[in-house]
Amino acid sequence: MRDIFEEDSQFLLNKLTLPDLNNSRILLTGSSGLIGMNILNFLNTLLLSNRYDFTVDALSMNPRNDHSRYHQNIHFKTGDLSLGLKNFNLQKYNYIIHAATYGQPGKFVAQPMETLSLNGPLIIELAKYLEINGTFLFLSTSEIYVGSESNPNIEADLGRVPIQSPRAAYVYGKIFGEVALLQMRERFQVRIGRIALSYGPGTKLGDSRVLNQLIYRGMTEGKIELADAGNALRTYCYVRDTIEMLLNVFFWGRSDIYNIGGVSSVSIRELGEEVSKIMNVPFSYPSALNSYLDAPKQVKLDTSKYRNEFGEVEFIQLSEGLKRTVEWQKTALLKGND
Repeated sequence: MRDIFEEDSQFLLNKLTLPDLNNSRILLTGSSGLIGMNILNFLNTLLLSNRYDFTVDALSMNPRNDHSRYHQNIHFKTGDLSLGLKNFNLQKYNYIIHAATYGQPGKFVAQPMETLSLNGPLIIELAKYLEINGTFLFLSTSEIYVGSESNPNIEADLGRVPIQSPRAAYVYGKIFGEVALLQMRERFQVRIGRIALSYGPGTKLGDSRVLNQLIYRGMTEGKIELADAGNALRTYCYVRDTIEMLLNVFFWGRSDIYNIGGVSSVSIRELGEEVSKIMNVPFSYPSALNSYLDAPKQVKLDTSKYRNEFGEVEFIQLSEGLKRTVEWQKTALLKGND
C-alpha cells in the first residue's frame, strides 16, 4: 500500500518554510488524533530528512505499537491528560502544540467534564512547561461561531450557544482555553487555530464525525444511509491543507487567532453522494429534518486574515481528498477488506 502519510508529509516538507529547529524541544499532545497524527508524521519526515535535529515528546491516551517506524528523537508518552500532567514527566519546551482536545461530537458530548478539562485547566498547566518566548499552538474550533449572525465568520465574531446544549462543554471549553492563553501572551507567543472540519487519513474505527461514519457504513454495510435529509452545509478541509495552514500560523503568524479551513461548501447529502460514488455503493436519505446533537446548520469561515499573510492555499479538491481518505481507511482500518 502507498503511504499517504509519507506522501502528504513530503509534500509539506517541500512546500513549507521553517525556522531553525535545531536543538528545539517540541511537545505534541493528541498525537494519535486526526490532526495530531498528521503533525507527528510531518515532524517524523522532517527528522528523517536530516534537515534539523530536534526532539519531540508525543502524548496520547493509549500506547502505540508502531514506535519502530518513527525517528529515535520522537518519544512517546501515554496517559489520560484530562487528569493532569503529573504522570508524564515533562520538561521545558520551545514549542507546544495542544491537539488533545476531542473533535468528535460523540466523544465530547459523552465526556463533557473531560472535554472541559482538556480545553481549560490543562492549558494553564501546559503553559508552565513552555519556555519564555516559546510558542503555544492551540487547536480551537469554528463551533464557537455557532449562533452568530455573521456568515462567513471572521475572527472577531462569537456565537451564542445555549449552556444547556449538548455541545456547550466543547464550545465553552474552547473559549476558556483561548481566553486563558491570551492572558499569557506577554510571556510567550500565542497561536490559536479555529479549525473547520478537517478530514483525511488518521482517524480511528468508531470515529463519530459524519464523513467517517459515511465511509464506515459503506465499507461494512455496502450502502450509505443518512440519519437525516442532509441539508446542513459544511466546508471541509483536507488534513494536509489544515496542517499547512496551522504550521504557517505556528511558526510565522503575526497575530493570535486565525480561522483555519477550506473554501468550498457542500451539503451533507452531497457529501454522502460523493462518497457513495467513490465507494460504488447505494446512497439514500430520509425526508425528516432531524439534527444530530444540535449540530450547526452551516459552518463557513472567512480565511482572508490567513490569506493576506500567507497567500492563497492550493486546496486539494474534495473529490481527491475523499478518494485518499477512503483508500486509507479501507487499507489501514479494515485491512483492505470491503
